[in-house]
Amino acid sequence: MVTIAVRLACQCLKPEVETLKPESQSSDLAFDPAISISNLFIAIMEAKFNQFSSLSQKDKGPAFISLISEILSQSDAEVSKDLHTLVDTVVNQDNVGLVVGRQVLSELVKVLGEGAIKDLELRKRVVVDTLATVQPRIVSYEEQVSLLSRLCNCEGEPHTC
Repeated sequence: MVTIAVRLACQCLKPEVETLKPESQSSDLAFDPAISISNLFIAIMEAKFNQFSSLSQKDKGPAFISLISEILSQSDAEVSKDLHTLVDTVVNQDNVGLVVGRQVLSELVKVLGEGAIKDLELRKRVVVDTLATVQPRIVSYEEQVSLLSRLCNCEGEPHTC
């Protein structure tokens, strides 16, 4: 089943995925073992980010928010890295916008607060990394930063953010 998904993703995203390969390799990506699942997901995310940049501002929020559940459905090893990429994009890319960034961060806070990540250490890593990513623009995201900081205080443990 994973092989089918990889083949379909490679075929659908051939231009985006092809940039991950050296030019000397074959252009048939459907069976290329050099592309790991992680690299494939990165290519898919980048393709979606590029696609989202052409959306109107009112459509960008829901589009980026839809990626949160996609990311959380992955293995724990990938979740932290991919959430970082998402947060970095919505906070630091000028074409995304402040309103969209706030919407996405608010949704992330909501799902984290609801226990979408069961592993407390992973959840803390995600929260701490998100806070670090938002830090340079903390004034723009005060409410989300405040809520994220409260999430660090999980299960009665000392606040470590």
